[in-house]
Amino acid sequence: MENNSQKEELDKGCILIVDDSSVMQHHLKTWLGKAGYELHFVASGAEVCELVKRIRPHLILLDVMLPDMSGYEVCKALKKNEETSDIPVVFVSSLTEVDERIKGLQLGALDFIAKPIEKRVLLTKTDTYVRLCRDDRMLKSMHAKLQVSCSELKQFSLALDNASDAVVFTDTQGLITYSNYLFQLLTHYSPVTEADRMLANYFINPANLQSELYRESLESTPYTVESRMKNGTTELPVIIKCSAILDESGCHKGLMLVIQDQTERIKADAERKSLEMELFHAQKLEAVGQLASGIAHEINTPVQFIGDNIHFIQDSLVQLFELQQIQTRLLDVAKEKGLDDALTNAVEQAQVNADLDYLREELPLAISQSLEGVDRVASIVLAMKEFAHPGTTEKAPACLQEAIKTTLTVARNKWKYVAALDTDFDDALPPVPCLVSEFNQVILNLIVNACDAISDIVGDTGEKGRIWVSTRLAGAYAEVRIKDSGGGIPEKIQSRIFDPFFTTKDVGRGSGQGLAIAREVIVNKHGGKFFFETREGVGTTFIIQLPLESVSG
Repeated sequence: MENNSQKEELDKGCILIVDDSSVMQHHLKTWLGKAGYELHFVASGAEVCELVKRIRPHLILLDVMLPDMSGYEVCKALKKNEETSDIPVVFVSSLTEVDERIKGLQLGALDFIAKPIEKRVLLTKTDTYVRLCRDDRMLKSMHAKLQVSCSELKQFSLALDNASDAVVFTDTQGLITYSNYLFQLLTHYSPVTEADRMLANYFINPANLQSELYRESLESTPYTVESRMKNGTTELPVIIKCSAILDESGCHKGLMLVIQDQTERIKADAERKSLEMELFHAQKLEAVGQLASGIAHEINTPVQFIGDNIHFIQDSLVQLFELQQIQTRLLDVAKEKGLDDALTNAVEQAQVNADLDYLREELPLAISQSLEGVDRVASIVLAMKEFAHPGTTEKAPACLQEAIKTTLTVARNKWKYVAALDTDFDDALPPVPCLVSEFNQVILNLIVNACDAISDIVGDTGEKGRIWVSTRLAGAYAEVRIKDSGGGIPEKIQSRIFDPFFTTKDVGRGSGQGLAIAREVIVNKHGGKFFFETREGVGTTFIIQLPLESVSG
């Protein structure tokens, strides 16, 4: 404050003195100069207008009688010009008539100081008018700045009212000091009492939310939290981004909240998940469709030898029944009349026809083979049933080895003609939280890809490649590896193989969705890892790592 006061004393203002009398100029210079004013002197009216624009004095002391023009003409010219009209003018003249004074005041002068000048009157009036001018200019400057601020505030308010998110400002007590149009629309905000302005009234669990917002906003800026906002009788899921409002000294003055309505996003997410599920099932149906003929062949082979064995058993039973009937007749005749040579010969012939030794050896074998075939068909049907099951939307502990065996059974007719398949399962692997149906689809996609990679190498040579499937414990993960002896993945496309719809296969052999879906299932839905190791000309290993503890995804 002292520095400002001292500066104000040293810089009291600028005064333009217009007088052609050197004596008067000397007196004014002596009195006003000692008072600390910056003084400028001119002796004619013609010099005034240009000098005034340059120095912008706080006061003009203007003599009425000038050599080139009257002071009245100078005052009139100054007041007509917008650039100089606000500069206060005080006439200094020996003219004392009332009409002369009134004429000067009508032209816009503030006062009339009569010559000879009384020093104290001069200094008092000069000090008053200079201060008034300076205050007026300060007010005009503040008004201009205020207009700019108001314009900026209107633009800011307009921008906030057109924002896609609700925006709220509160004080330190949680009272709303500003809210944009969207917040008012969503919450029906129309406060009547101070209680209606409490931010907490418009959210579920208000006490917890408010304390959390204020605590966290001071520790981290901005702070984000999920909540539910009241919308009449309904609730809206929202995300609140909260920032502390601080003054120049860093003191907490309140909060700024940007509130994003998540209703449409949640709806869009639900639709996206529904589309993903439809795509997943479509891909599964596509895979099942591609494997259908092979599965039919897998079932047909055991069914065929079951049918052959049943026919054999049927024919054998006819012969045994014929033998049994002749033996029964022989017994009946023997009881009544004794042995009959013709019947005895017939029994012997029937035994020859039945070939009892052969039947004794083959019938149990036929039955065993038939039961084995039934088991084989049952296992294929069960595997298909488990594979085609839509599964659940929640993870459940699952034995990965059994899931993999199911998929290998379903895909057997795909791989058995192109590759020998080796499995190496870690029996100590615990159950893993898993979406089994989707995991099975991933395994199938990788087996089909391995078969295609091997087919591209062996072609029609009749040779077979090899596929290795293994499981093991890898720290906090259960790891599945599917390795093939194909040609590997070329380096130039390795960065793109997980892109949706990217494929190097011929039309009809793949949609380019298999690996993209596999990555989505393993990484996003299971919180796991999915990557590959490859060497061109040697083969590729896809590695799946699923967390042993359930991860939301």
